[in-house]
Amino acid sequence: MSDAREEAFYFGSNGAGIYGVLHRPAPDAQPGGPAWVLCQPFGEEAGFAQRTMLQWARVLCDQGHWVLR
Repeated sequence: MSDAREEAFYFGSNGAGIYGVLHRPAPDAQPGGPAWVLCQPFGEEAGFAQRTMLQWARVLCDQGHWVLR
């Protein structure tokens, strides 16, 4: 299930094409402190961690943080 506050995009210079998802806090959420950058693990762990990373990003957003994963 995707959320309207989530924006998928590619970034990087010289056509690096790094995929990222920006999670915006809910408009009614209390402003949190810092923003978060969640980096996906690589290799076999990447598949196992994908859902956990998504859930973590959404929880942080609900608490008022901006998250880039």
